[in-house]
Amino acid sequence: MIVVWISFFTISAAITALTIMPLFWSRFSKTKTPNSFHKKIYVDQLEELKSDFEEGLIEREDAETSKAEISRRLLLEYEKDPSQSFGGEKKTDKLILGYLAVAIPIAALGIYLIIGSPHLPALPVAERNSVTDWQKIAEKNLIMLKEILSKKPNNLQIWQLYAQTFFSLKRYEEAAEAYRQAISLTPGSANLHAALAEALIKSKKGVVSPAASMALANSLKIDPDNFRARYYAGLAAAQAGNLKKARLTWLSLLLESPQDAPWMSSLQKKIDELDSKLILQ
Repeated sequence: MIVVWISFFTISAAITALTIMPLFWSRFSKTKTPNSFHKKIYVDQLEELKSDFEEGLIEREDAETSKAEISRRLLLEYEKDPSQSFGGEKKTDKLILGYLAVAIPIAALGIYLIIGSPHLPALPVAERNSVTDWQKIAEKNLIMLKEILSKKPNNLQIWQLYAQTFFSLKRYEEAAEAYRQAISLTPGSANLHAALAEALIKSKKGVVSPAASMALANSLKIDPDNFRARYYAGLAAAQAGNLKKARLTWLSLLLESPQDAPWMSSLQKKIDELDSKLILQ
């Protein structure tokens, strides 16, 4: 995935990510309920997890364990009251979706898997060992998300979570269908069209199908600068034999990326491979 998008979605089997997809969230009700209070606590803990991991205070395994447990609790809080939006400050609103899906991919724009923190309630060793199996937790989340959607079929946030969780489990066709449902609720989202394209491409083992090409075209029509759509548009060009167009597309992404971006070396390798093929033409 752009190598950018490829690597981070497979990085933990998971994210999420998440390039970070702009998410669409409703505001919290101004009247705080116990559920909203608990959600805010969990989101704050997840922020601490991210900080602790980036500072090297915790190991990746502990990270996955803690992230899985706190994400599960956060989702359970929402399940108690699906009529209430996650809320608060915009920053908090946008963070919740990415944190909830446990095994969701996390965007490669400088963000890594969020992990454990000494501030989280301690888990028994046996439970911690089992929680590290993110696939089992993701499967449980799918059940909860499906139940929420049965009651709130027009909930955009939950459809996004549903799609991303399927994606993290490599159930790409189901992820694509969930993304289509999300798009039906907000057809003007370039990110959702790009995510649909990615799921379709993954379902075809990396081949850009006509359906994926259409999703990419829709994304780029809405936002010509969409990073993920541009990467896959380059891939489509390469597969169609238009190597110069693919190279130009990927080179522009390379030049626009921060020098220390984690996908730089992988993207450069892709460009080098194209250069080798172009020399032979």
